[in-house]
Parts: sequence; structure tokens; C-alpha cells
Amino acid sequence: MRISIQKLFMAVVMSLSFTTITYAQTVNEAGEKLNEGIKNLKAKNYDQAIVSLESCVEICDMVGPDAFDVRSSAVAKIPIAYFKSAVAVYKSKDYPAAIEKFKKSAEIAKKYDNAKLEKNSAKNVPALYNSLSNASIKRKDFDKALSLLDEAIAYKPTYLKGYLGKARVYKELGKTAELEANIAKILEIKSDSKTAITARELAGNYFLNKGVKAIGNKNYAAALPLLEKSKQYKNPDVNTYYYYAIVYNGLKKFDKALEVTKAAVTKGGSEKVIANVYFEQGNALAGLNKKTEACEAYTKALNGPNAEAANFQMKEVLKCK
Repeated sequence: MRISIQKLFMAVVMSLSFTTITYAQTVNEAGEKLNEGIKNLKAKNYDQAIVSLESCVEICDMVGPDAFDVRSSAVAKIPIAYFKSAVAVYKSKDYPAAIEKFKKSAEIAKKYDNAKLEKNSAKNVPALYNSLSNASIKRKDFDKALSLLDEAIAYKPTYLKGYLGKARVYKELGKTAELEANIAKILEIKSDSKTAITARELAGNYFLNKGVKAIGNKNYAAALPLLEKSKQYKNPDVNTYYYYAIVYNGLKKFDKALEVTKAAVTKGGSEKVIANVYFEQGNALAGLNKKTEACEAYTKALNGPNAEAANFQMKEVLKCK
């Protein structure tokens, strides 16, 4: 059966017209979704904006290159919508939900090559885990705190505050090896950071306090390595030298005790602390049978907490003039 040329031509024309109408409608739909998304962004309806803008991109992808401009506009706004949605949840103080929102925001920003929003989103994730862990520490829920900090570190392995938080938990738990491992990780990642300074201070004070406790129990042999450990992390101050002097005198290492008391005086400090140092200096000098110098040292201790003991040594033991 023969089809006339005229009928064939009319069929082709009708087909092309239908395609053109459909195409125009599809582009218009994409534009409508874009406008809808922009409107929702301005109204702070961020989740609705995300739905509209992503729908716009889907339509544009079906249309192809001719919808490039519309698609570009939508793509530029999608990361913004995700980020603002995360911020809104954060401001509502729903931190667990905010963490997931910021994770998604970082993911979307990376997908659409928005480096700034990717960075801003990503940095909030470990910070929020850290905030939640601090709340757990206050409640003495140390297992939960460690779990949250582990999640922060899993998300960002170089997150220094995560390791510092874990060190603080292990300090509370008295787990020395674990504390030191986390301090070491901080120093390995960035030894000159503010967090590293705080970490050294934390570790130094941890061992110093354990040393002071041992001194209180007159366990001088145990106290000495603890003081030495403290010195590995922080420079000794006048108080640390004072504790060294007590330990060395307790161990009858009078030369060492005299040495650290002289170093302590150069550090300076309150009148009471310096008086304590001179009392230990007097003990060291007395142990070295340097009576005259010991008397002078004890005299300088008379305005401090050990005044009574110093006076006893001067009058009853050394018979100072």
C-alpha cells in the first residue's frame, strides 16, 4: 500500500511539533522548580528548598545541554540549602541530628565542588562530637564520652581535640598508658599547636600530682620517677623543684636536694613557697653537716608554713646562734 508524500510530511511535522512542545514544557518545569527552591530558601524552608532544587536538577539532566543554565543555578544553591538546614538544626540544639546534617552537607558540597561549604560543614562534625563528649564527661559517663570521641576521630583522624578529650577521660580513669598514647598522637600530628601545649600541661600535671601523692605517703622511691616523668612534658616550676627537694632529702640524696633548692629560688614564687624551699634547703645542708649554712637557710623559712619545724631544727637540733 502506497503512502502519499503529503501524508508522510504531515506526520513528521506533527511529531516534531509534539517533541518541541514537550521539551518546552520540561524546561519550564525545571525553571519552576528552581524558582520554587529559591523561594523556599528565602523563607528559610531549607528542606523544602532541597527537594525543589534537586528535582530541578533531575529534570535538567533529562533535558540535556539546553537546560545547562537552569541546572547551574540550582547546583549552586543546593549546597547552601543543605548547609543552612544543618545550621538550623544545630541552633535548635539537637546536636546528634546536627552531626548527621553536617555530614550530609559536606558530602553534597563535595559533590557539587563547593570547597568552602565542604570545609565549613566537615569541621562542625568532630566539634559536635567533642561537645557531646564533654557533656558525658560531666555526667561521669566515660564510656559514652570515649565512644563519641572515637567517632570524631574516625571522621577526622587528625582531630587534635579528640585525642585531648580521650586523654582527659583516661586521666579521670587513672589509665596512664592510654593517656600517654593519646598525648603522643597529638604531638605526632602537630607538636607546636595550642592543643599540644595543653596536652603537655595535662600530662605533666598528671604525673606531678601522682608524685605529690606518693610524697604524701612518704614513698619517695616511687615519687622520683613520677616527677621525672612530669618533667618530660612540662618545664619544672618552683613548686616542682620543691617536691624534688623533699624527695631527695627523703632519699638522703642531700647534694641533689641542695641543687634543686638553688634552682627553685631562681624561679621565684610566693613568699610562702620560697620559705618552703629554704626549709628543704636547710634539711639538705644539715644532712651534709653544713651547720652554719643550714641555720641561715632555716632562718629564711621562718616566715612560711614550716616555721615551727624550722625553729625546732635551729634551737633543738643544730643549736644555731
